[in-house]
Amino acid sequence: MSRIYREHIWHFDKVSFKVFLLLAILFLAGIIGGSFIGRALPEVEMELFSNAMSFSAEHSGEDVQRTMLTSFFSVFFTVFFMWISGFFPKWMSLIVCAFGVLYKGTITGYTIGMLVRSFSYKGIYISLVGILPQYVILLPLIFFVGVEAITYEKGYRIKKYLGVLGVALLLSALTAVIDGAAVSKLLGIVYNKMQI
Repeated sequence: MSRIYREHIWHFDKVSFKVFLLLAILFLAGIIGGSFIGRALPEVEMELFSNAMSFSAEHSGEDVQRTMLTSFFSVFFTVFFMWISGFFPKWMSLIVCAFGVLYKGTITGYTIGMLVRSFSYKGIYISLVGILPQYVILLPLIFFVGVEAITYEKGYRIKKYLGVLGVALLLSALTAVIDGAAVSKLLGIVYNKMQI
């Protein structure tokens, strides 16, 4: 029973754990780097912030379907390119996955840093409400696909590797629903309550 279980369920071995640890360190480095990018470019940050606030004021609650599609394609393209890199040589898939994780970390760090600098303690609350719900699913998905892509050996367990793409597609859709429906409503409540 345990042998069958191990063949069909993703598990950590020593190599997978080292790859996971590398990706987690890169994600944290991206968060730290992204938070410093906003400090280095304050005029760009203010312009982006004013554009984002005017966009969210114009489209609050009316384009949930568009938000869900944009979120889905953003997440799925990142995950898909990480997944497809598993068919390339290991060094190439390591570079693609490391870049994907670093990119997501940088975007996350920049967004959280911008919110905290703009709204102080309210920015922390907005980050928790607006970013955390989707990242509860997104981070394990990115790490899962990254580890599988880097440790994948060509011609071996292709059905399982195709299953990874299926799981990525399903979880990308779930992340889009959370981002489009739940997070937009939660942020609307937070904006109204805090009078931002």
